[in-house]
Amino acid sequence: MKKILALLIILLMIAAVLSGCTDQKDDTNDNDNNIIDNNGDSSDGSSVPDYTELSITDLPPEIRLDVPTRRNVAGFCYLESYSMMLAFFDNDIDTPEVFASAGLGAPVFCDSYSKSLRPMEHYTVDAHTTSMNNFNISWVVGYAQGGNHGTYLDGGAGKLIYSSDDALSYLKAVLHSGQPVQVHLDLYYLEGYNQKFQETSVGSSHFMVVTGYNETNIYFSDTYLGDAQNDQFTDMAVPVDTFLSAWEHGGDMSEGFELQTGPYWMLFFTSTVTSDLNSPSSTDIVSLQKSLSEQNEENLDTYISKIESGEYDTADTKWGYIANLKQLFVEYLREHGYDEAADAYDTLYNDYQSCQNNQDEIIDILNIIKTNEINARNLLI
Repeated sequence: MKKILALLIILLMIAAVLSGCTDQKDDTNDNDNNIIDNNGDSSDGSSVPDYTELSITDLPPEIRLDVPTRRNVAGFCYLESYSMMLAFFDNDIDTPEVFASAGLGAPVFCDSYSKSLRPMEHYTVDAHTTSMNNFNISWVVGYAQGGNHGTYLDGGAGKLIYSSDDALSYLKAVLHSGQPVQVHLDLYYLEGYNQKFQETSVGSSHFMVVTGYNETNIYFSDTYLGDAQNDQFTDMAVPVDTFLSAWEHGGDMSEGFELQTGPYWMLFFTSTVTSDLNSPSSTDIVSLQKSLSEQNEENLDTYISKIESGEYDTADTKWGYIANLKQLFVEYLREHGYDEAADAYDTLYNDYQSCQNNQDEIIDILNIIKTNEINARNLLI
């Protein structure tokens, strides 16, 4: 009897182990039929494998990549610079498509942390990785030992962890492999960088794209302003030591985890083959936008009640940011034949713009916006 009981216990233990194995999460990114609206479960990145496809020996003295520029959207440099990386492989990918694929455009959220309305429920990382997932991109994140990867490793295909001495070598190695590199840095330390920023202070967080190097300079490209000549922001040279200082201090930001990525944070794609990109369909993107905007009226009601109670100050909301994203979504909708919906979101663009200069009438305007949000969303079919 004891032998039978012992055998039963062993069989139960084996069954439990097998059951645990079959329940493990499948991290495969199947993007053929599924649009992604978030970045999944958080982790410390320990399960992400080290990226071993780079060699930092025998690097050439100079590399220059021809990376197209894209326009400035103000405040979204992480997506602007990333859109340039996409355009390096497919020049037909434009800014409205990138922002729409990131889930920005239709949704508006009430953020209790900053006590404002904002165009995204989550933070920088979520919008960035949502778009990369929706384009079927595999990406690698590099950062210094003891630094902060900014949770970009969630969903990442690989990681590079290096010392400060090796950071520059790995940056050059990625460029040598044919990939532009997105970096995060503090503009304050980029002496002479005044094409767009006349004055900067310590903690001026910025993402940009490194396009090349030689023995004395690092070259980067940045998004351009309005009707300015694109070549003003292409292959701008910065002395190596100056760039390294700005790159190192990119990990010193004090506001929010998404701005603390670094020191020596960088991101690049694992493939240089254009066919590896799988642009999401307009139907999928419009469906994503509709889903994300389902709570807009509820979020606006919450915001209005917080204004009425004196808890929120409407001046804290960056109305121009919300309006600009509505306008980008209008462009995306028109480009893909959603003209009626585009007209509705163009009305919302003007509505949110008016909030900035009509603070005394803000609640009345927001109640009009609620109705217009419903009408616009119903046209996303």
